[in-house]
Amino acid sequence: MANYTYEQLQERFKSLPEAVQDALTSVETVDIMTDIEQKFKLHIDQIGVLAEEAGALMLGFSKPADFIPTIALKMRIPQIQARSIATELNEKLFTPIKEHLKEVHHIKSTDHHKEDGPKRSDSNNAFDQKMSSLFTSAPKTNPPMSPPPRIGDIDPYRESTE
Repeated sequence: MANYTYEQLQERFKSLPEAVQDALTSVETVDIMTDIEQKFKLHIDQIGVLAEEAGALMLGFSKPADFIPTIALKMRIPQIQARSIATELNEKLFTPIKEHLKEVHHIKSTDHHKEDGPKRSDSNNAFDQKMSSLFTSAPKTNPPMSPPPRIGDIDPYRESTE
């Protein structure tokens, strides 16, 4: 969010649904962040990054699909811990305003079905599918590692002739 001016932030904030505005400015959101900080033993700079990224998501400046990789990178934590933190944040902060976040991110809601058509469960809509795919643990694949150099291959005392 550092690339946006104060005026741009204010303009975006005013265009948000009231429920999202309330979530961004509420004391309950601060309490949720404090609970997450204590539960995951985060440092003050890490919780600041988490709050900034959650705010960017609610303002519509970042995509839900980028949330976990972004917090893992910026908070300098393992992907699995970022996923756990995001799951907690999703349950406590994002789920209550889910329908409004769909508006912010221009995701079509499936709650407005025709009366004569078949109704789909909430788990079949696009937002739920994206969010559930973000917050379910995927098998972690490690890149193949090359073998360490043999001790005889490295001479720490030999100077380069270049």
